[in-house]
Amino acid sequence: MKKTFRTVALCTVLGTLAVSYQKENIVEPNATEAQACTVRAVSYTIDGVEHLTVLHGDEEWNAFLSWMLALSKEGRQVYFRNLNATGTTAQTKEAIV
Repeated sequence: MKKTFRTVALCTVLGTLAVSYQKENIVEPNATEAQACTVRAVSYTIDGVEHLTVLHGDEEWNAFLSWMLALSKEGRQVYFRNLNATGTTAQTKEAIV
């Protein structure tokens, strides 16, 4: 009787654990909604003159990159950076010279 009770109790506990660890279905947002929400604040410098612009979506970002590359091919000095991007640089404990 003890063996049967222990076996049934063990199976019940293991069955409960198996059910509680099942993965839930995750609903992912629609890809078109994610693209519409992409906003980038970009700081750029052309020949020493600094500008700031806000780009909405990947199409504007790609057009901006094409424009920057075209200006650099003309021989102009171009620098730009995405102000929304967060850099993860490792900081050192001692100064490097």
